[in-house]
Amino acid sequence: MGDPLSPLLFVLVMEILTRELRLATQKPDFQFHPMCKDLKLTNLSFADDLILFCKGNVQSVKVMIEAFNSFSASSGLYASSAKSNIFLAGVNEQSMQQIQAITDFNLGPFP
Repeated sequence: MGDPLSPLLFVLVMEILTRELRLATQKPDFQFHPMCKDLKLTNLSFADDLILFCKGNVQSVKVMIEAFNSFSASSGLYASSAKSNIFLAGVNEQSMQQIQAITDFNLGPFP
């Protein structure tokens, strides 16, 4: 059955990440994903999965990764490079390679 506190703890910890990402969106280098701009949406959490959204440029991805790394350092929760993917569309090959190097995630096919 599992620990009944686990879902609550996950929600609380993801709220901390959401606040960290919200602060990151105020940096001048950050741009929202075009479909998320009106809502100022940066992340969605499902069970133990996390989806991060930003414009597909190197500067925005750097800001997101810095925020996520700060969260990881304070929480002890890290993304598994082997289990994580990055999905890019409308991004040139050079930017794609730079973004992949910054994130250290595999380039995944969009489901």
